[in-house]
Amino acid sequence: MNRDAFLTRAQAAKVTGMRESAIGNWRARGWVTPEGERRHLTVRRRKDGTLEYRLGDVLDAERDTRNNPKSRRGGDRLAALRAAGDADQREDKKLPRAGHEVLRLHCPPRPTVGPAVWAAA
Repeated sequence: MNRDAFLTRAQAAKVTGMRESAIGNWRARGWVTPEGERRHLTVRRRKDGTLEYRLGDVLDAERDTRNNPKSRRGGDRLAALRAAGDADQREDKKLPRAGHEVLRLHCPPRPTVGPAVWAAA
């Protein structure tokens, strides 16, 4: 595999299994390596204005993001946090996280409002 090859954002997303927006974020904001260094994707612009991304950088960004325990995409993030003694109490106590459970409340149906209800009044 030629790590110096350049890919479009769609191709890079397909190779890594990430969304195209993640590729754009790595270009704009970069990613953190295991050594704590922030890196950005190497890009070049085609004559038509389309950006192309270096394959080696894209693969490095995906690997580092996947292995970073602080990343939402990080491998077994909770296990890494527990090993570090930093586990979230909500996870330990099995309490629901905001936004992760849908509460279904029973509400009685509203009375129909319209000409039939007005006539009865």
